[in-house]
Amino acid sequence: MVDVSTQSESGSATIVRPASPSVLPDTTAGWSAGDQQQGFTGDIPAGVARAPRTGRGVSGQVVLRSPQGGPPPVSPETRAAVRVHWKSARRAAGAMVESAKVGDQPGLFLAADDLDTELGKLWVLRAARDINWRTILNHVQGVMRHWFAKRNVEQLAPDQCQLIFEMVDRYLGPSSKTVEDLTEVIRLIEDAGFDPYAAISGDPPATDAG
Repeated sequence: MVDVSTQSESGSATIVRPASPSVLPDTTAGWSAGDQQQGFTGDIPAGVARAPRTGRGVSGQVVLRSPQGGPPPVSPETRAAVRVHWKSARRAAGAMVESAKVGDQPGLFLAADDLDTELGKLWVLRAARDINWRTILNHVQGVMRHWFAKRNVEQLAPDQCQLIFEMVDRYLGPSSKTVEDLTEVIRLIEDAGFDPYAAISGDPPATDAG
């Protein structure tokens, strides 16, 4: 905006002076990065997601807070715990393979029990993983518990133990899993001579007569 004055006495020129700038109140004081994502109405524009905020709990530890309406964030400690128990499960499955190859039935039973324990610990942490990973874990747990219920887990053949190891190694690792991964696990379970749905169907596993 400009301020136009009257002509000078000679009438030859018009003097133009810039108007004084308006002084607006500073309304940005105290804003956070999350507040700057909002429009003047307070709405968050489409396609803009709030980043998780942090705060401090009673113990003084930093606590992650989930974005409004989003899934709870996964802490680094939880991710580390998932990796630790996956590695332990992988180690136990490998011990099953080695015990089965040499016919060490007590060793096979202990290794299978270790695997079942680690799978249970992963199940406790399942909220940190995607739904396909959780479903794969459920199927692998079902296989182990089915054989424990039949009381002959120590009689698993080397090729069956190898397929169990492959499921743990390839499909319960830290990467995200797809529907194709889940389908492949079900195929591996069937190739090993197991029923992928027997132990998770709610029906008790069949036992040998006598």
